[in-house]
Amino acid sequence: MRSIREPLQQRGVRTGVYSTHFPTMMMCLWTEGQRQRLLERTRDYDAAVVLGCDSAVETTTQALDGAGCRVIRGMETKRIVNAGTKFRWPLRIDMERRSEPKADSIR
Repeated sequence: MRSIREPLQQRGVRTGVYSTHFPTMMMCLWTEGQRQRLLERTRDYDAAVVLGCDSAVETTTQALDGAGCRVIRGMETKRIVNAGTKFRWPLRIDMERRSEPKADSIR
C-alpha cells in the first residue's frame, strides 16, 4: 500500500486506506453496514482505488453510487467470476453472475 500511496502524496494527493472491522475476503458478501462505513469513509475523497476482483469493483461502485467518488480499478484479475450473492428462504445463498463493472481502469 505504501508504494501506491507515497507517489500520490508526493504530488499533493490526500490518500487513505479503508479496511473493515470484520474482514470478509469476498466483498460481494459485505453487509449493508460495511458498505455504509465505506461510503462514510470516502466522503472526503474524489476517488477510490479498488485492489480486488471484478466483484470488489462492482460492490464498491454500488456502495458509492451517487456519492461523487469515482471508483478506479487498481488491478486486473484473471479467471475470477464477477458474482453477487442473493439470500433466499430458507437459509439459502445463491451466487449470481453480474455483468462487467463500470469502473474506470488504470492504464
